[in-house]
Amino acid sequence: TQRSGGRDLEPGLLALWDAASAADLLRATAAAAFLCAAATRGAACGASALGAAGRGAAAAQRATAGDLIQVDSLDRAKVDRARALVRDLGSVLVAYSGGVDSTLLLKLALDELRDGAVAVLATSPAYPPAEQEEARALAGQLGARLIEVDTREVELDAYRRNGADRCFHCKEELFETLEPLRAELGLAHLAYGANADDGGDHRPGHASAERRGVRFPLLEAGLTKAEIRATARRLGLSNWDKPSFACLSSRVPFGTEISEAVLQQVAAAEAAVHALGFRQVRVRHHGDVARIEVEAEDQDRLLEQRAEVARGVRAAGYRFVSLDLEPYETGRLSRRR
Repeated sequence: TQRSGGRDLEPGLLALWDAASAADLLRATAAAAFLCAAATRGAACGASALGAAGRGAAAAQRATAGDLIQVDSLDRAKVDRARALVRDLGSVLVAYSGGVDSTLLLKLALDELRDGAVAVLATSPAYPPAEQEEARALAGQLGARLIEVDTREVELDAYRRNGADRCFHCKEELFETLEPLRAELGLAHLAYGANADDGGDHRPGHASAERRGVRFPLLEAGLTKAEIRATARRLGLSNWDKPSFACLSSRVPFGTEISEAVLQQVAAAEAAVHALGFRQVRVRHHGDVARIEVEAEDQDRLLEQRAEVARGVRAAGYRFVSLDLEPYETGRLSRRR
């Protein structure tokens, strides 16, 4: 037994102790099993060793293929390019949501521009209060000046109709609200956290940003989502592995009208599933039917807890609760068949 950080470590656990990412944990779990077997000459490993190995495997499983942080994901040249782009802005109002993209953008802006960087958080029925609270707390940790505004996209007919261009109208409302604030603060630019992977998704909102001259330094530097997560982790951002989150309206199929009542129903249903320990959850709204998407490795566990899941989702107002046989995937409702 050896010690690390004041804790006893059985043979093989040192391979797990310093593993920081899901990829590291996966490799470390295998290493621990090998080292433990070698140390005990084939005898059973200690309970704590097996438990640690199991926790490592579970942590590795929680990382989806799209979000797995590989050791070589950090591209320093791109990060330097992003810093230079931010520095060249002179001053900036960062459209901040608390997600990893906008948090990294805010962090770079604070590093490079100091008081010339201000964060703005938009509050809307399309985002659950818990997300907003997390965003406020993280902005405080970064020492950012944070301004909050209300946006009223849900009141727009074009948004409520929920056509394929819904995100365009959302971003139009956002940027139209933020532009006067930018001017009032005397800041040179408005920026938001688009990334290089967004080009492959259905992102009509980005057209609004381009039309209005909003800057997107992470995308301009070519940073992908995996590279952004790796950079955020390197810079010590606590949300580097935060699951992707889109507005609640993305749970409603195009053509189904958006209302505050529908958004509140979806938010309550997702909160009920999250409360059972599921990290990445989408409750797709199909009238009386809630179609739940979770990550592939969580599907069996959700079925095991189906009674609790169904009870929580029905309490949100749904009559029927179903599990999608396909695992969670971003943009499912907007993809082509």
